[in-house]
Order: sequence, then C-alpha cells, then structure tokens
Amino acid sequence: MICGYYEYMFPIYVTMICGYYEYMFPIYVTMICGYYEYMFPIYVTMICGYYEYMFPIYVTMICGYYEYMFPIYVTMICGYYEYMFPIYVTMICGYYEYMFPIYVTMICGYYEYMFPIYVTMICGYYEYMFPIYVTMICGYYEYMFPIYVTMICGYYEYMFPIYVTMICGYYEYMFPIYVTMICGYYEYMFPIYVTMICGYYEYMFPIYVTMICGYYEYMFPIYVTMICGYYEYMFPIYVTMICGYYEYMFPIYVTMICGYYEYMFPIYVTMICGYYEYMFPIYVTMICGYYEYMFPIYVTMICGYYEYMFPIYVTMICEYYEYMFPIYVTMFCGYYEYMFPIYVTMICGYYEYMFTIYVTMICGYYAYMFPIYVTMFREYYEYIFPIYVTMFCGYYDYMFPIYVTMLCGYYEHMFPIYVTMFREYYEYIFPIYATMFCGYYEYMLQ
Repeated sequence: MICGYYEYMFPIYVTMICGYYEYMFPIYVTMICGYYEYMFPIYVTMICGYYEYMFPIYVTMICGYYEYMFPIYVTMICGYYEYMFPIYVTMICGYYEYMFPIYVTMICGYYEYMFPIYVTMICGYYEYMFPIYVTMICGYYEYMFPIYVTMICGYYEYMFPIYVTMICGYYEYMFPIYVTMICGYYEYMFPIYVTMICGYYEYMFPIYVTMICGYYEYMFPIYVTMICGYYEYMFPIYVTMICGYYEYMFPIYVTMICGYYEYMFPIYVTMICGYYEYMFPIYVTMICGYYEYMFPIYVTMICGYYEYMFPIYVTMICEYYEYMFPIYVTMFCGYYEYMFPIYVTMICGYYEYMFTIYVTMICGYYAYMFPIYVTMFREYYEYIFPIYVTMFCGYYDYMFPIYVTMLCGYYEHMFPIYVTMFREYYEYIFPIYATMFCGYYEYMLQ
C-alpha cells in the first residue's frame, strides 16, 4: 500500500505544498507581526486585573465545601447501589424494545418545535441565573466536601467485587443484543440521518447567522464588564485556596494511594489473567465475523455517501463563505481594537505572582513523593511486566496472519476508491480553498 500510494500521490502533494508555500508564507508573516504588535499589551492588562480580585474567593469556597459534603455522597451511593441495579437491568432490556421508534419520532418533532424555545431560554436565562449560581456555589462549598471523602472510602470497600460480577454477567447477556442493535440500526437509521442533515441545513443556517449577529451586539459589552469585575475580586481567593488545599490534602492523597496499592494490586493481576484466558478467543471471533459482515457495508456507505454528500458540502462552504465572512471580519476587527491591551496586562501580573507558588509546590512535592513512585514502579515491574510480555507474545502468534489478510484485502478493494476521491478533491476543492485564502488575505490585510 505505501509503495503504490507513494508513487501516485507524492507529486500531487509536492505540487500542493510548493504552491501553497510560495503564496501563503508572506501572508502568515505579515499577519503574525501585526497581531503581535497590537494584541500583547492587552493580554497582560487582563491577567493583572483578574489576579487581584478573584483568587481569595476560590480559596474560601473549596475549604467550606470540603467540610460539609463528602459524607453525604458516600451514604447516597451505598444505598443507591443496593436498590437500583436490578431496576437498571430490567429497564435497559425493556427500554430497547420500546423506545427506539419513539426516539426517531421525538428527534423529528423536537427539531421543529424546540429551536425557537432554546433561543428564548438562553437570553432570559442569562439575565436571571447568574447571581443564583454565585450564591449556590458558596453555600455548596461549606456543606459538601467532607461528605465526598467518606463516600470514596466506603465506596471502595463495598463496590469492587460487585463491579467484577457485573462485568462478567453483563458480557454474557448483552453481546448478542448489541450485535442485533447495530445491524438493525444501520438498516433503519441511515436514510433518516441523510434526510435530517439536508433539512437541517436548509432550515437552520439563517437562524444561526441571526443568532450570532444579535448575540455579538448584545453580549460583548456584558462579557467585558464581567471579566473586568471578576478579575479584581477573585484572584487573591485562588491563591489562598491553593495554599490551604496543598497543606491539608497532600497527606490524605498519599494515604489513599498507599492503601489502595496494597489492597488492589493482586486483584488487578487476577482480573487480567482470568480476563485474558476467557476473552481472547471471543475477541478473535468477533473481529473475524465483524470483518466478513461489516466491510462491504462500510464500502457501500462511503461510496453512496461520497456521491450524495460531496456537492452538498461544497454548496454549504460556498454559501457560508459568501454570507459569514464579512461578519467574522467585522467581529475580529472590533474585538482586536478593544481586547488586546487587556490581555497583555493580565499575563504580566499573573506571571510575577504565580511562578514562586508553583516552584514551592513542586519542590515540596518532589521531596515527599519520589521514593513512593520508585517503590511502586519497582514492584510493578517485578510482578506485572512478565505477564504483559506473555500476553503480547501469544497475541502476536495468533493475530498477525489475521491482520495481514485484512490489510491485503482492504488494499486491493479500497485503493482505487481513495485515488479517485483525492483526485476529484484536488480538481474540485483545491481551487476553491485557494480562492478563499486569496480573498481572505486581500480583505484581512487591510
């Protein structure tokens, strides 16, 4: 494949890259230079203002959250698991038989009905919900964090053997159901997707254009105001949070990793060994049967899809380019004039403050954690590495001729299709891209 492909495609790629390089390189240089001169001081300004305001608030939130919420989550998961698992199994089986035609009907009707509702919701939602979220996060932080800690500990002791049992029983029961679903799904759903995309394109494009235009005019000054006020308030809170979090949480993480390692390692080894003996011949059978059944279906899909969808994509790009390009140019120009000096200021102030904090954290972390990592990797190597070597050797003996056969048959069938696609793509699409970039360059350079 590589040799034949190389002989055919190389001169085409060389021609494309050469022509592209001669034309586009001076354009990129000019754009980067002009962008650098204007935008850098804005970024620095934004980071500086943000740092002073927001950091101490985040620190306070994380601390209060940790004390309250963790034990509640642990209790919820334990009781939930005992009650809900057999219900989920029953629901999935009955759900599949009942719900599939309902989803098809829902998506079609949903599309016609819901789009104008979402537009209205987002506008009203923004004005109403922002102060509510701020209040919720503050109260939530004080209450929920200690509940999480308790949950993870109790969850670990209770749930592991249940997961092992679930995976084994799930595999025996669900595999033929998935095979049936994929086969029936393919025959039923493909023409529906094609129809949806076509109808969606005709209906939705002018709505998106209107939304972006109206959104830009309304939301930009709001975002600018939010970022400025957010910066002044929140940054010192972040600094306090990271410092307090580091002092409190580091020994907890070390204890969790150590206890987890002692308990879980032999269980993982047993699972991998038993899994390998049981599952390998099943995977081989699946790949072989899947290959025989699905390959002609994929070839048919790609061929039919290519004939049908290519002119639609070309039309979409052309119409989109004619309509949307001047809007994007206007947005970027106005954004550039306003935002660049703010970004520059933010980066500068942020750099001076945060670098010393990171250095201190990394140094303390290194002194404490390095011997733990060394011990873990050494024991991992002695115990697990020879198992992986054995698995890969047996896998190689069995699977290699299957892969060779698959690639050979694939190459004979698919290569002329790829050659045709690239040739038609080059003849049809490349001059469109060249025209777009030329026009873009002439418009943007001004």
